[in-house]
Amino acid sequence: MMLKLRRVISFLLVLVTLASICMSAGAAEAGIIEEEIQGSMRTGLFYYADGSTTDYSSKYYYDDAYFQKDATIYNPSLATMSLSLAMSAFASNKTGYDNQGVNVKALLSGCGFNNVALNDRYTTKPTADSIGVALGSKTLAMNGGTYTLIAVAICGGNYEDEWASNFTIGTSKHHQGFTEAKDKVKAFLASYISEYKITGNVKLWITGYSRAAATSNLLAGDLTNAGKIGSLTLTKGNIYAYCFECPAGALRTEAAKGTFCTNIFNIINAADPVTKVAPADMGFGRYGKDRVLPSRESNSNYDALYAAMMAQFDQISKDPQTAASVKAMPTFKPRQLSISLLNGWINYEFKDIQSGMNQSTYVDTLLRQLVRERFKDRNNYVANYQDGIRNIFILVFGREEKEWSKVFDRFMEELEANIGKILYDAVTSWNPKDKLSAGIADCFKRAQKASGMTVMTAGEITEFVGHIVSLVLRYILDHPEMVATLISNLDQLGAAHQPTLCLAWLRSFDKNYNGTEAASNSGSYRILRLSKDTAATIYNEKGTRVAEVMSSGNPVVKISKIIAEVNSDDETLLYIPGDSFYRANIFAVDSSKINYSIKVYDAQKNRIVSNVLYRPGKSTTVEFPVMDSGEGTNGIGGTLETRSISLNRECAVSAEGKPVEAIQSFTGDAAENAYCIIELKTNDPTYGIAVGAGARDIGDGVKVVAYPSKGYTFDGWYNSNNKKLSASATYYFTASADITLEARFVPGHVAPFVDVPSSAWYADAVRFAINKNLFNGVDDDEFAPDNTMTRAMLVTVLHRYAGKPTGGKNPFKDVPNGQWYTDAIAWASSVGVVNGMSATEFNPNGAIAREQAACILYRYAKLRGANVSGKANLSSFPDCGNVSSWATEAMSWAVSAKLISGSPVNGKNHLLPQDSATRAQLAAIIMRFDDYLN
Repeated sequence: MMLKLRRVISFLLVLVTLASICMSAGAAEAGIIEEEIQGSMRTGLFYYADGSTTDYSSKYYYDDAYFQKDATIYNPSLATMSLSLAMSAFASNKTGYDNQGVNVKALLSGCGFNNVALNDRYTTKPTADSIGVALGSKTLAMNGGTYTLIAVAICGGNYEDEWASNFTIGTSKHHQGFTEAKDKVKAFLASYISEYKITGNVKLWITGYSRAAATSNLLAGDLTNAGKIGSLTLTKGNIYAYCFECPAGALRTEAAKGTFCTNIFNIINAADPVTKVAPADMGFGRYGKDRVLPSRESNSNYDALYAAMMAQFDQISKDPQTAASVKAMPTFKPRQLSISLLNGWINYEFKDIQSGMNQSTYVDTLLRQLVRERFKDRNNYVANYQDGIRNIFILVFGREEKEWSKVFDRFMEELEANIGKILYDAVTSWNPKDKLSAGIADCFKRAQKASGMTVMTAGEITEFVGHIVSLVLRYILDHPEMVATLISNLDQLGAAHQPTLCLAWLRSFDKNYNGTEAASNSGSYRILRLSKDTAATIYNEKGTRVAEVMSSGNPVVKISKIIAEVNSDDETLLYIPGDSFYRANIFAVDSSKINYSIKVYDAQKNRIVSNVLYRPGKSTTVEFPVMDSGEGTNGIGGTLETRSISLNRECAVSAEGKPVEAIQSFTGDAAENAYCIIELKTNDPTYGIAVGAGARDIGDGVKVVAYPSKGYTFDGWYNSNNKKLSASATYYFTASADITLEARFVPGHVAPFVDVPSSAWYADAVRFAINKNLFNGVDDDEFAPDNTMTRAMLVTVLHRYAGKPTGGKNPFKDVPNGQWYTDAIAWASSVGVVNGMSATEFNPNGAIAREQAACILYRYAKLRGANVSGKANLSSFPDCGNVSSWATEAMSWAVSAKLISGSPVNGKNHLLPQDSATRAQLAAIIMRFDDYLN
């Protein structure tokens, strides 16, 4: 089953997928805010861009009282209102840049804010590093004083070239692109305060979505830490910051110093790839507290929470494409690799849904691999990747959307039809980058031609595709299943970043929308990793089975009410939610000992913070207590710090009633760095490919697989010391240190002919004939050894053997001029090596009999001046009487010269003089003939 490509092969590769995922949205007519004022509560409709053409509306509830409590107290209603403001700040798709800010101006005015001001991002075409911000202010009388409340709404949707800034991380300090955006917002805020002569007590309400959320987070962290802006004094309790689907833009070590920034709330969907960028494994984090939206891997009651959210989503979702992609998220479809190099193709198929990862855990794994294997650190990223990613976005964004969409849809169809061949050509090439680039570029060119539109010139296509392939070529080759899964689920991956999905979650927790207030948990969870020969049953706190994994070499998930993933290494990963108690009974299925590990994933840090390895006897029990009771914290601190930093305190592991000690343990930064890189290579890419390279945590199982090309066989896996580690094409071992393995293949045939086995009696003769350029195949990869040799073929071989001498006149009417054999027959006839069937007929396509071949070689040997006096007694052959009288002398010589040794018939060798000679037999005779002459 081939891939059905839904969005961008750009995330044939990761980064561009993150791009296509992160775009928020569409455009349309902005409406007039409908207001109802009941006391200090204001309600109405706010408008926001969603989809590709329309601005939709949703109801908001605004109350000045939201700002009465200290900013460090999370307020579900203020969170929903903050997202409403952030969504209204998306650039509207209403025609003209002067209309981009109509929605946010309307909402701020409707909430009673005055002096609404927008920076020039809303009125001019965005640049690669611009940022939009809308400000408004109002006077509040509360808590015995008067305050000026300043709303800071940062533009987080309908980006153009600005997306290039997201990937400008820089080499030090906070994320460079987000920091530059923060400084622009801060400067505009300072000028606003100065222009409107704001003094005295101030409250700031800061919000943003996506890129704007990262900017909001850095701005709020900056102002909270500084305690002032201009001449104004600021206090933490008066800076209300709500950042939605927030990328990680703060340097983690700096953000950790600001643990007092408890007034900053980051609302995170664990399945949203945008929240994982910039990667934690490169040292990034966020100021303040992360509040992780419910997810199956971290919430034991996820199904009920999801149902409540979807009830809200159905009320607000109006764009059909957005709604369809969000509702498809639970059907995340992992891909399983099926390689067939024999057919020159690489195919993919769906995994059993019971044995698949879910979206959030997939995104965590994908980004962790990408950073560990490709980006490595900030300096390497900036030096080798940053400019390329920026250029991708500069090339793509700002194009005419309708034309681009039409070309891109056709591009996806071309890729769907050709991706298997493109990947095959790349992985079996000495120059995979050029092959992959050329294949993808050809698809884009055909798409433009078929659609009748040109959105990129040939040069731009080459640059565009070249940047993508350079970024993640090795990742594609090392993790084809991950890439295939990515391509298959782009709609679902993108849906996780939809603002309406986030809004639906918040409404489900907001009493204004009849929601039930619920404290989100930390989003953290445990991963129970079982080796391929280990099985387990998992029970919840009520004693109900929630997962059962059976294994007999290939794990099978029988029951799965929690996430149970069978990975590409044939290991089972069970994701144990951190908000409830669970118990696991683990046992071996054969004579081997149990091999498993327990990892703790900290959602606040977006990384594994603990990895403990166990290898007890035949069975064991693990108890997983509740990890935390409510809100997440900045970093691993607080609740998680004291509980999961030592897994022996976090999980009770026992066998036969006795505690089991870990054989190896990594915690904190050591857990982040406790991995190794598996490098794979082959002795020749045209002989076959090796799959399974990449990063593994220490103690994880590794499965590498060698796939020979057609006509080749696998010899073995060798290490750098030339030691053969395994002769099995599928090789399992435990990750313990960086290692490079070479998969060695040997021809199972005489290259390039797949129908000439290396073990065949005529294999050496075919090699000789090919190396001497005496024979051609009947096709590029077929020799046809059993096919009959024609008279024209033999004479042509002999002509080549003689060095292709020129001269001679063609006397035969059945030998047309200009044929591949014409010159050879003319020469052979002129020197007396061949005779025709008559004076004017040669019969070039007639089969050559064995005695005829002997005569031709006999005459050529005499022409060369060789000694042909040797004679053999043919009477020892039962069929000697079948030799024609005119061929007796030549056959006697051929036998004495050991050119012909006879063929067995009923246990005795026969001359078979009248039988047609095969191509294999003639190759062998010519090889012996060469030995005779030399």
